[in-house]
Amino acid sequence: MLLAAVGTVVGVLVVLAQPAWGVTNPGAFGTTVQAGSSLTLASGAVFDIGTPACSDGDDNDADTLIDFPADPECDAANDNNERVNNVQAYVQPRVNTTINAAGTINLPVAGYVFPASEICVNILGVQCLNATIAGDGATVGSINPEGPTPAAGDGTITLPVDLRVELDAVTGFIGLPGNCRILPATATLTSTNYNKTNGNATLANAVAVSVPAVTSCGIYNALINGALGLPTTAVATLITQTRNAGGLPVLP
Repeated sequence: MLLAAVGTVVGVLVVLAQPAWGVTNPGAFGTTVQAGSSLTLASGAVFDIGTPACSDGDDNDADTLIDFPADPECDAANDNNERVNNVQAYVQPRVNTTINAAGTINLPVAGYVFPASEICVNILGVQCLNATIAGDGATVGSINPEGPTPAAGDGTITLPVDLRVELDAVTGFIGLPGNCRILPATATLTSTNYNKTNGNATLANAVAVSVPAVTSCGIYNALINGALGLPTTAVATLITQTRNAGGLPVLP
């Protein structure tokens, strides 16, 4: 009897010691993209995501001058436009989702909140486009904030994304059609280092996603495809932080 009782107690303790799966604070969450994130095209172009234009190491306005303080139109390191004087407010890219108690992530079409980024070329004068990432379809993913062990930093995320890039003329590009865009691309971003204590994770697509050539930009199709090397493939590495309105990460 004593052995049986001891066995029962041990069994209960073992059950209690198991990690808690699922999410204990379900609801609305925002995932912000942090500095150090990038989108790399196989054609050679690299786009810094999560970094203001005046700090990203790129000649965004095609004047051969790069970033603050070298580019005079950059009024501060957090200025988000190399072409226009005065500080243009930088807004961190963000994805808004809802997460239920089972860890299911719902990402709606309207969940992508990405600021426009200028892309300029110097052909018969500087001509610039605004490139804006937008959702093209709702997707469903999952998160296990606990991970395979109770230790912080090994939670897992799987998040499919379905998006497009809208291209709008800022200066030059006369006659650019209003529906000029890079057609939808779908990728599955994954992470194995979600940290339940601060909501940080690195998301990446292990399989490169196809990026098609543009076909809706009229007389500028060849120029845009040549500048970006389209069609091509792309790999994203996103440094992220996920929090709810109360500032809490997704908790197990």
